[in-house]
Amino acid sequence: MRKLTFFCLTLSLFFLGQSNLLAQEGNYFMTHYSHNSEAIDNTNFDILQDNKGVICIANRAGVIRFDGHSWEFVRTPAAVFSLALDSKNTIYMGGYSGIGKLSYNDNRELMYESIGDSTILNKQIYDIILNDNELIALSSNSVFITNLETEQTKEIASKYSGELYELHIVDNQVYVSTEKSGLQLLSNSDLAEPSLKEFDKLDVQFLSTHPNGKGTLIGTFDNELFLLKNEKLSRVAIIDNDGYIRKSGFVDGTWVNDSLFAIATLKGGVIFVNHLKNEIAQIINYQTGLPDNEVYAFSKDTHGGVWVAHSGGFTRISPNLPFRSFHKYPGLKGALLAVINHNNSLYVGTSEGLYYLKKVENYEETEIVEKKTVFKNVPVEQQSDENEKKGFLGLFGKKKEQEKEPQIRRQKSTIVRSRTVKELKSVDFEYIKVANIQSKVLQFYNHGEDLYCGGLDGIFKIVGSEAKDITKIPIHYFTVAKKNNLILASTYDNQIISFALTEPHQSIDLFYDFKDNVDNIFEDNEGRIWLSSSDEVYYVKISDGEIGLSENFPITNPYMYKTLGNTVGGAPKFVNESGEFFVDLKKKSINYTDSAKNLKYLSGVNGEVWVYNNDLWNKLSDSSNNERLNLLSLFKNIQYISSEGEDYYWVVTENNELFKILGSNISFTTPYDLYLKHIKNSDKTLLPKDQLKFEQTSSSLLFEFAQPEFSGILDVKYQYMLEGLDENWSDWSGNHNIISFPYLPEGNYTLRVRSKNILGDIKEVGPIKFEIVPPYWKRPWFYAFEVSGLAILLIVSVRLKKLGFKYRLASRLLALITLIIIIEFIQTVAENEFANESSPVFDFLIQVTIAIIVLPVESLIRKYIFREKDVQLLDFVSLKGKKSE
Repeated sequence: MRKLTFFCLTLSLFFLGQSNLLAQEGNYFMTHYSHNSEAIDNTNFDILQDNKGVICIANRAGVIRFDGHSWEFVRTPAAVFSLALDSKNTIYMGGYSGIGKLSYNDNRELMYESIGDSTILNKQIYDIILNDNELIALSSNSVFITNLETEQTKEIASKYSGELYELHIVDNQVYVSTEKSGLQLLSNSDLAEPSLKEFDKLDVQFLSTHPNGKGTLIGTFDNELFLLKNEKLSRVAIIDNDGYIRKSGFVDGTWVNDSLFAIATLKGGVIFVNHLKNEIAQIINYQTGLPDNEVYAFSKDTHGGVWVAHSGGFTRISPNLPFRSFHKYPGLKGALLAVINHNNSLYVGTSEGLYYLKKVENYEETEIVEKKTVFKNVPVEQQSDENEKKGFLGLFGKKKEQEKEPQIRRQKSTIVRSRTVKELKSVDFEYIKVANIQSKVLQFYNHGEDLYCGGLDGIFKIVGSEAKDITKIPIHYFTVAKKNNLILASTYDNQIISFALTEPHQSIDLFYDFKDNVDNIFEDNEGRIWLSSSDEVYYVKISDGEIGLSENFPITNPYMYKTLGNTVGGAPKFVNESGEFFVDLKKKSINYTDSAKNLKYLSGVNGEVWVYNNDLWNKLSDSSNNERLNLLSLFKNIQYISSEGEDYYWVVTENNELFKILGSNISFTTPYDLYLKHIKNSDKTLLPKDQLKFEQTSSSLLFEFAQPEFSGILDVKYQYMLEGLDENWSDWSGNHNIISFPYLPEGNYTLRVRSKNILGDIKEVGPIKFEIVPPYWKRPWFYAFEVSGLAILLIVSVRLKKLGFKYRLASRLLALITLIIIIEFIQTVAENEFANESSPVFDFLIQVTIAIIVLPVESLIRKYIFREKDVQLLDFVSLKGKKSE
């Protein structure tokens, strides 16, 4: 029974230790941003998200706006310290020169507009909040309340000594954190004692209300946490063995979701705490990828992302995304090439060897001096009484003395001793290099409990932190042929070597006369060994330790790309740049199932082959629509994929990153809506609400759209169609959020725009209708005016003719001018109508047509104005001679 108990205890400790090897779930996914503008620096004080999803940042030079794609900067008269947002999406700000808001100027550009009266003008405001129709602003010694309708400001001076720090709203009541008097309640006329007496004792740094109203998290300047729930205040005791939270210094804090809150610190980055377990869930600092441990500003967006402003710009931390990064732990060196999670231990192959992730417990030894008081019984020496011995009973004296009980005295003494105590201070994870492997590890293959890796140092069997070599010949590719009980590998000198799968892994000379550059080896369900090179695929059948049957099939591969293959659905299938194909063994031919060009494909763990086609990653010839496989598509630059059934995927990217795709929480929140930012017409910027009617002379239009996306991986693309000009949608492009039309003919148009992310979510903005108005000389009223003018000229010409011979010259001249105007009018109308088909030949045809049209007009003028049959248009030159006759 004792042996069984010891065995069970040992076994449980073993599995506990194994589970702790990979107890770390990895770091939250992070995206880093920087505005890269020389006009502003990274001194930022507050972060806020508006109703459209745009991130707004209070900077010492003004307000920065970021929609995930483009940056916008609005300069202010002085530094901005705090931001607030109303229901109409108006941004208010408090800063070094008072309070103000963002509004649009005459050119429809965002600008700073000062608000409030002289009471608050040029006051240094450090914090603002909106409460109904009032803007409450805080200076170091006063509170200012500004009515946003009347812009009248009332000042409430603090009656307490010490500075005022922050404004907070709890249960629709406004509180002020003070230097010496805790939280004070703001009323209409003064600062009063709060009804909750516990607030008097708190030196509050931040407040954050639970997303479901399950209490308010309170952080103090003493780096302590409390939870206010049902008007009861309780201390939040977090398991923090090394005191990292206390030593980091609070800056701000917020709830991220029901169970997770985040604390921004002065010296330790951002600390995420699991509230249900009261333990640190994760620390995001410089060691785990945050550019700087000092947090300037801190906020949460509506998709659960935590924004951090630091000296390097901005970082968005995404606890809700189903990705975890594993490349930031210390110890990992070289370019990442392969990864596998085997028996709950993570192994990573790099260009410099093999590493495994290990849990490291850091202890601190403390010498304790103990003093212990002890008592010891000591016998007391007794004196005899002579009188008693010599008295009447003297004869019995000796006997009586012998019968007495001995006397005992308790003696006190102090024992001093020292002992050393080991105290667990922290638990870290780091990569440990596996000995005996010093160069590239290209592949992993696990067979049951056995793990093998291959690379330039050869093939190794991995047991824990040790590597036992099977061969030290540099390996190009290897596989485990389970049915044939073999390990097969291609080498860099174009040979195939083989070893027994069972120990001691003896070398077996099967391919002694084979010579080819083999890219891939795998075993099909019938036990055939398939080998693929750049121009052929082979199979061999092994019988009785020898190759009994073989056959080769030429393939199309003009650019000599790798050909990879695997068994899919019981049949051998392959892929190269020419597409996917399989071998028809009955017809002994190659049949292509997918002839798509420029496929991206790669080899994964255990010989899996992955293909990227139509914006999706799938296993070779596998068209299943698995949600986790869709998430793989977020990483287009994947170099290696390792799958753990349908639960988890490990991804190595070309950017030397290692991510784990989790088996839960795989859904994304609904993307932000697509919206029209503005329209630019020549030098003017127009808002979407403006009447969309443009002159053709200034028909150069630019439409800019935005759909905030801050994860950096959804790869939002845009597509548009301009009804009235083209009835076809454009191609999808990441640049089509800005649509430019240098020239548009007159007419009515409808612009339709939609966006699509890598997961296929489509958002479409409402149709944008606008009109291109022709210039006034092309409008009907101007044509009517011209016709009326011509008619008047003709009437005047006729009248002048009737007045007699002395007006003959004026009449003919006026008629000639009328004829020229008619010709120009007809030509203008024709050119306007057929302008899009203009060419030299076509212009000549137009002129001939105009000449034909003008002939009857000219005849009419001769008949009714000149009243002469053979009068030429230039006969007015000889009018003087005819007059003398």
